[in-house]
Amino acid sequence: VRRELGDNYCYYQPNYDNLQGAFPWARESLQKHAADPREYVYTKEQLEKGQTYDELWNASQHEMVHHGKMHGFMRMYWAKKILEWTPSPEEALAIAIELNDKYEIDGRDPNGFVGCMW
Repeated sequence: VRRELGDNYCYYQPNYDNLQGAFPWARESLQKHAADPREYVYTKEQLEKGQTYDELWNASQHEMVHHGKMHGFMRMYWAKKILEWTPSPEEALAIAIELNDKYEIDGRDPNGFVGCMW
């Protein structure tokens, strides 16, 4: 069922890979908190290398790089932390999609886009 939902989302939503594809309430919430102070801000390169203070996040990133997959719960945590650690929601989504496409087995697949947008 989840795979079919991902396929349908990407087929019917032309903005499946950017924030315009999110529900209005989600975009409003992201914009409302976009200027919130961030205790940590990491570059894409630091995130890609798993160089954060968070050992669990780093382990998930390394698992993705070395095995091409991470548990679904960890992917949600992984993406939420990218949002927390980047200057904007747009940058967070772009980094999540780029890393997902590069390392995950489902990269460039509807399930991968939906996992990042989740």
